[in-house]
Amino acid sequence: MPAPRQHERASPPRAGRSPAERPPSRSRWRGLAGTALVLGCIALGAAFAGATPDKLLAALQTGLGLAGGDPGLSAQAAQARTDAFDAARPFALAPLSAAEAAAALPYLGLSAGAAAALKTDLDKGAVRLVALTLWDDQEEDGDVVRVETAGYGRDIPLAAAPTRIVLPVDGDNSIRVRGTADGGGGITMAIAVNGKAVPLPPLAVGETVSLPIG
Repeated sequence: MPAPRQHERASPPRAGRSPAERPPSRSRWRGLAGTALVLGCIALGAAFAGATPDKLLAALQTGLGLAGGDPGLSAQAAQARTDAFDAARPFALAPLSAAEAAAALPYLGLSAGAAAALKTDLDKGAVRLVALTLWDDQEEDGDVVRVETAGYGRDIPLAAAPTRIVLPVDGDNSIRVRGTADGGGGITMAIAVNGKAVPLPPLAVGETVSLPIG
């Protein structure tokens, strides 16, 4: 083999780049672009549908796989909760006695004028006060619901320990529960009726379920 010419020099080997210096692969960029496209389509569709910010957030969570029931809550389990809720309606919530109602009024968080108006309605028999016990029966993760009835509304953070609240109920005989914050995986709660736990259907942020009072 002829000797190499003296003016020809062997090229030094190129130093390889460390993993941190290497640019992202094309497949990674394609994955990120696909995710951005999906989220953009969800947001655009929700906007055209007139979705509220809460519902838009819920849609984005669903697109990212962050919503749709507590971890481990299967579709079958979610349906079982709905069936149990439907079977228990209407809910027998006995009204408070006159003494109990008078003692509870200062704790409703009403202004002096609203409290006086509510007392007048109580005396007339137009409304009655009932007690509702509710809690997060799956996992305490920061879920919050808003309970509304007879012009009264209150935000309730759901805890593992049951929370007892007092509410006015008018001739509508209904309490509405709306999901306002999801700690992750869907809003799950139960209520106590005649000493028994009744699960509510899983709620998304902005979704409302009605509790008919018997």
